[in-house]
Amino acid sequence: MSISSASESDSDIEDIIFCVAAVEHIKQVKREHRLLRRTQQHTSRPGLCWCN
Repeated sequence: MSISSASESDSDIEDIIFCVAAVEHIKQVKREHRLLRRTQQHTSRPGLCWCN
């Protein structure tokens, strides 16, 4: 017996994969943003800094 229902199509599976990928991307962006906030950011030009 198959665990997937007959109503599931390739399109449904693609939508699920896309959603999972989008969530993982959001998590990665959040991790990078937290990392950037914790570290001092400097530019090569005095008087300029990264803005959050």
